[in-house]
Amino acid sequence: QGNVLAQPRIAEQAIDLSQGAMRSTGNPLDLAIAGDGFFRVQTPEGEFLTRQGVYHRSSEGYIVDGHGNQLLGEGGPLQIPEDGTVLVDSSGQLSVNGEAVDVISLVRVEDPRALEKVGNSMLRVRPDAGVQPVPAEDATVEQGFLESANVEVVSEMVNMIEALRAFEAYQKM
Repeated sequence: QGNVLAQPRIAEQAIDLSQGAMRSTGNPLDLAIAGDGFFRVQTPEGEFLTRQGVYHRSSEGYIVDGHGNQLLGEGGPLQIPEDGTVLVDSSGQLSVNGEAVDVISLVRVEDPRALEKVGNSMLRVRPDAGVQPVPAEDATVEQGFLESANVEVVSEMVNMIEALRAFEAYQKM
């Protein structure tokens, strides 16, 4: 008879999309989403979804994240002039010096299990999922705020210690 080999396996893998706490930054291009929704960003690999809201103006005038990915509005990539007061209302309407530019595109996905992680903060709909993002009517944009992580470090450390203790107990048996 052959040896029985035990291998650890991941029992379940899920993306936690619960809301994180909001913290004020005062930066007009820091944006947070309150509610169920995602920003759309254009990358060299295609369009992705994210809840990360740290944006700045590129040298070409586009609103981009730290990797140069363009934030998308309903009319395409958002472009703003070099100077002026940027205002984003709760519905995502972007205006500069009181003149409307575009509406930031907020979307949601009916079935979160259709999403897969790409990199640290991006998501995309799996090609085989057969679902498309739809407009997120209930989500609002908070200008000058960022969403903090939705994970509490202390409780996760306690969970990890409990799992370690259970493993040690099973190992001794």
